[in-house]
Amino acid sequence: MQLLAVNYHYIHNEDLYPYPGIYPISAVRFRNQLKELGKIFKFVGQEELIEAIDGRNKLPDKSCIITFDDGLACQYEKALPVLEDMKIPAIFFINGKPLAKNKALLVHKIHWLRANTEPKKFIEQISTFYQELTGEEFDVSKFNIPSIQNRKSYRYDTDNDARIKLILNKFLDTDLREKIIDKMFALLISDEKEFCNKFYMNSEQIRYLYKNKWLGIHSYSHPPLSLLPINKVKEEYTRCLEALKDIIGEQNIQIYGLSYPYGNPEYISHMVAQIAGEVGLKFGFTMERSFNTTLKEPLFLARADTHDVVGGRYPVFKTDNEGEIEITGDFELRRKLYIQE
Repeated sequence: MQLLAVNYHYIHNEDLYPYPGIYPISAVRFRNQLKELGKIFKFVGQEELIEAIDGRNKLPDKSCIITFDDGLACQYEKALPVLEDMKIPAIFFINGKPLAKNKALLVHKIHWLRANTEPKKFIEQISTFYQELTGEEFDVSKFNIPSIQNRKSYRYDTDNDARIKLILNKFLDTDLREKIIDKMFALLISDEKEFCNKFYMNSEQIRYLYKNKWLGIHSYSHPPLSLLPINKVKEEYTRCLEALKDIIGEQNIQIYGLSYPYGNPEYISHMVAQIAGEVGLKFGFTMERSFNTTLKEPLFLARADTHDVVGGRYPVFKTDNEGEIEITGDFELRRKLYIQE
């Protein structure tokens, strides 16, 4: 068995934003990529995956599952019509906080600010507010982040952009980071609720996905889970599920899938996965860049980015004349990080 999971975020015009920060693919590119994937793999959905995990059925020898993180409105508006037209299932992993509180997630504020702010000005604003809040100068060099770490975490960014993202997402104190970004965000967005209404899926769209069994969770507020205490990790799962219960209008909702925020090994521990299982989740997607050749340890499934696979911008595998997979980049034929397949 070779199960390839492919992940997507922003689906809309690729020249929509003036600066780097959001890397969308167009609906046309999305459709073409699905066509290319369909030449090699049989598309499966959440129901088939759960049946295979439970041992009630088997997946095709070469299968592909399409996933989306973050619950963005553009996914529903631009990608869903393509999926339905091509009769391809998918899983949409939703965050709870924007739905429950009309508050944009920090990670998306950073994306949006970087995509709409000239890079030099972006750094200047961080420096200004950092000094205002701490009384100290903001010095990127003092964080001493190795270049190789930048590339593993943000392989499609320049070293400088990756370094800034790592500082914001990991190395800066959480409260300080949020205060800085909130101040920057407020300079451009006066009504956060209105922003959320346009940026994220609405309740009706969430209910439609649930009805079609295309819904999973992506945590409540999109934190790096392994950096949280155990009780906070559980809270991230349960609060997201509660937010979806309120929207769907049912207490016993059937949601079994999780996509871990950020998806990198430094943010996903065995404890994080264990708690996911304890709250009733059956499978979880990381961003370990490989195929899944078994469904052992389904809470640690590997997944590729849209750019990694055939039809993407930087494909790292291809097929030979017999249809066999040939790795051409830093991609693995089987999982190695959490289990040895």
